[in-house]
Amino acid sequence: MLSGEGMDVSARCEQCGAQFDVGEDCQSLHEWLVGYDFDPDNAVPHAIHFLQVTCFMVQHDRYSDEALGWAQAMLRAHLEGGMDTRRLRKFVTSRLAGAAAETRAWRFQRASDARPLPRIAWQVTIADVARRMRQGDAYDEIVTLWARTMFNQMSALLVL
Repeated sequence: MLSGEGMDVSARCEQCGAQFDVGEDCQSLHEWLVGYDFDPDNAVPHAIHFLQVTCFMVQHDRYSDEALGWAQAMLRAHLEGGMDTRRLRKFVTSRLAGAAAETRAWRFQRASDARPLPRIAWQVTIADVARRMRQGDAYDEIVTLWARTMFNQMSALLVL
């Protein structure tokens, strides 16, 4: 699936290339999906939330170079190594909370003066996830597809 395939384009994200309907943008779609993730009626596994946030952050140049390496390693562990939801949640929260953040020598957020990242023609974007959800596709399957596709494309970001 190519991003925005078969739709009338009214706007495009400069960072990820997503194509939108009028009035949408990536940040508002991300906030909508985070709300969906935490709605008790949806019972979204933590691993799916992690994949959704990671894809958004990577595709929108929000991660530092070090965090990009971390994200790639976590995606590999989950998508290729079979790290289950319980272990992923424990690992992610233990690495991000409390003392770990204070002792880490790097930041997750990309600095405003960091090197520009190469532009990638992402095959799946947050707009595709939202569009397919509205069409009734299963959220966990769409987000996992997004993560697998992005993981396969993200190596260009890690070239220093």
